[in-house]
Amino acid sequence: MSPLVSRTAALALALGLPALLVFGAVLPMQERLQTLDDEILGLEQQITRFQEQLTRAEPRTLIEIADSALLDGASEASAAAQLQDLVDRAVSEAGSEVESIRVEPTRPLEGRDGAVQVPITVELTADMPALQRLLHRVESGTPYLFVDRLAARALRRGSDPEEAVEVSLSLQISGVYQPSNEP
Repeated sequence: MSPLVSRTAALALALGLPALLVFGAVLPMQERLQTLDDEILGLEQQITRFQEQLTRAEPRTLIEIADSALLDGASEASAAAQLQDLVDRAVSEAGSEVESIRVEPTRPLEGRDGAVQVPITVELTADMPALQRLLHRVESGTPYLFVDRLAARALRRGSDPEEAVEVSLSLQISGVYQPSNEP
């Protein structure tokens, strides 16, 4: 290779490599940063709109919020029936089946003007992902439900150690019922 060709190639490489870096790495990064800046601006505008809507909205009273957290019904028995339906639906949605549900005696809540804790005991078999989904549904919804007791016994089906382990469960789940003071 002649010295002129060698120098020309070196000069082309010296100028081409930085240009390649600029067009191959820096410009796409700048475009991505601009896209992210636009997304941030859009989200900030959305937050501002939500804050304006919150200030215009009528605030819910503490009583309304508390009432939505309680079991409904005209009696303790209807509150227990609602609790059974809620738990049965949560078990089904989690991918399992209720084997039995037993209504337990209600317990008065001290300092709550007639409110009672309405407990049920649920027996079921589930794998660990289903148990996790069930507990999340029970504890994150409204009305507020509480897992008062959980007893579990692992069941291994077959001899394959990679096979999913099922768990036989006994859960005591409760909600709060407040009788209406209205005539």
